[in-house]
Amino acid sequence: MALTMQEKQAVTKELARRYARANRQMKNAIIDQVIGIAGYNRSYATWLLRTYGRRVTLPAGGKVVIVQAATRDETRRRSRPRVYDERVFSALKRVWRIMDCICGKRLAPFLPEFVPILERHEELVLDADTRSRLSTISAASIDRLLAEEKARQRNLERAGDKPNS
Repeated sequence: MALTMQEKQAVTKELARRYARANRQMKNAIIDQVIGIAGYNRSYATWLLRTYGRRVTLPAGGKVVIVQAATRDETRRRSRPRVYDERVFSALKRVWRIMDCICGKRLAPFLPEFVPILERHEELVLDADTRSRLSTISAASIDRLLAEEKARQRNLERAGDKPNS
């Protein structure tokens, strides 16, 4: 009788814990056990036991997965709080549009100078915390935060290029 996927995962989870603490002879015995119980190929069984519960980048497409995480609680959670909240994002988006949608690498060096000018001309109204975060944001963070906005902008431009039928 074949095991269900949940049963295979439960067996693999328990044996992976033992495998991590075992010596070489015990590891071979555990691999044989996994092959006998779950019916996995030996190469796959060793990979599974070695990487169980870890983040692994798969070769096809570079997808990052957590190997055989049985429950949602075992997945890694974001350990640090977000630095740039919605207020910083909306101010950044406004400045980006005013600067004619330039890339983050060109925008970042000018933000400390440009934000006070925009405030002086009442284009932006910011609190002290948002102003300091906006002035110190890196180019990579700008590009990461504005990725969806840039994609939306490209889609709008493409829609305008289509001939009327």
